Amino acid sequence: MRCAIYIVFCAVLAPAGHAQENCPAAINSGTWDTWLAGTGTGRVTGGNFLNFVQSQPASARGEANIDASACDGSFILQMPNHRFIMEATDPDSAGSGQEFTGNINAQGMNWSMTLQRLSDSQLAGGFEAATAAGGISISVGVTGLGVQYQPNLAELPLICHCRAHLESFIEEKLRSNRTYRDAYATEAWRQRPPSWPQQDPMLEIWYVKTYNRIIDLVVLGHTYQQAVDRVWENSDTAGNPEEPDYIPPSQGGAGAAATSEQGSGEVEYESVQMAFVDDQCQLHLGDAYLDSCYPEIEREGTLIHEGVHVADCQAGLQSGNIANHAAQEVRAYEAEIAWLEDWLPQNCGG
Repeated sequence: MRCAIYIVFCAVLAPAGHAQENCPAAINSGTWDTWLAGTGTGRVTGGNFLNFVQSQPASARGEANIDASACDGSFILQMPNHRFIMEATDPDSAGSGQEFTGNINAQGMNWSMTLQRLSDSQLAGGFEAATAAGGISISVGVTGLGVQYQPNLAELPLICHCRAHLESFIEEKLRSNRTYRDAYATEAWRQRPPSWPQQDPMLEIWYVKTYNRIIDLVVLGHTYQQAVDRVWENSDTAGNPEEPDYIPPSQGGAGAAATSEQGSGEVEYESVQMAFVDDQCQLHLGDAYLDSCYPEIEREGTLIHEGVHVADCQAGLQSGNIANHAAQEVRAYEAEIAWLEDWLPQNCGG
């Protein structure tokens, strides 16, 4: 099972975490071709009687320059006569369909532009210019604006352009995966604590479901004993865990938010199930990876991790035995860690 925890707020003594914010605009910097192949609509309104509307085809071609070097979810669009600072409407994710808006005041009119990212080298949208004076409003709207990048084949892939942001993203993923790996590798945590009730006279360890919840809380920053106490508070008298007062990653809860207290601090977090392997050894990949700043890395890493579980399942190694379960998770996280460690030099050089 592959899960992700997104920490959105931390206070005193809260678990360490990282919320990905202001994804770099997945847009190439450089010279772009621009064209109009749509419709222009003019409107003049005023009072109760003036309402004039006229539409006609709009056609034009030219060039624009885009600067996305700020790596903060925005880019500068320099057209022949106007300069727009285009900002992402959702700066915490990047991908096809992402929308950018920009506004300026020029030539006595308020200009508003909206562009949608079709790919890292193609944008489409439209703009509107409006003004009002003496009770009369004038607006001109144009649709069918296209922007196409003129590629430089010698440059690095777009994903490598914001190197510092990308390195931070990968380092955080490595930190999280190493924490999970080390938690699952700690053999002492696989044994049922003496304070835990006997779930089955034939078993000296606890249920996998309970064990996973302990690991989740340890990864969130609790000590092992704090995690045990927390899960015990949410278990019945036989030690079978009931619905917890938090939403653990091992239960998925795609995007469900919960609050976890620790000491005098508090942390809000979201746990998202990225994927899981069913009893028939079939991989189920959700779409949570699309919310990442780097969805292609998130998706491939998930497939690497879950590929280990698929192989174990096909080899008949899936088991309710906690030692086997933990060993499988360790192998899966180690495979993803090794892939992440090699990603930057293999894809961006250096």
